[in-house]
Amino acid sequence: MLGVRRVGVLYNPAETGDVIDAAKRAARSQGIELLAAKVPEPGALDAALRQLGGRIEALWSVPDRTVFTRGAVERVLMYTLQNEIPFMGLSEQYVRAGALMALDTTYEENGRQVADRVIRVLEGERPATIKIGQPESVEIVFNPHIAQRLGIRIPDGARTISVGFVR
Repeated sequence: MLGVRRVGVLYNPAETGDVIDAAKRAARSQGIELLAAKVPEPGALDAALRQLGGRIEALWSVPDRTVFTRGAVERVLMYTLQNEIPFMGLSEQYVRAGALMALDTTYEENGRQVADRVIRVLEGERPATIKIGQPESVEIVFNPHIAQRLGIRIPDGARTISVGFVR
């Protein structure tokens, strides 16, 4: 859809390094270069954004508690909007705030996963041994205002959200 070949991602190696390594391999198999900028502490975010600089055509996010604190989300959104870089956020809330798109799941799906893990713990499994799960169903949510601003055509039938005016 976007036709990008260089995608940036911000991450803390200690928290999401394994995810990024796997994503790099998957991206490479699709002819996409994943440019990963390390954010080992919240204060390193601005330097990581500068490192990506004009080298990326889109920015992808992974759920990383070091990178995506409240203030950091605002800075990332402002950076991508000012530099007209499509940003794939973590949820519909990011899309409402100014990301182009996100893969989102329902509260029901999240609740099902939590219930599954609670049952496993109650049956004696140690919480530390339970790996982070992936949702079984997701949908792509688009912000039509951001798409228009970036000159990106949203596919017919795609889910868009109603948002207020985005500058």
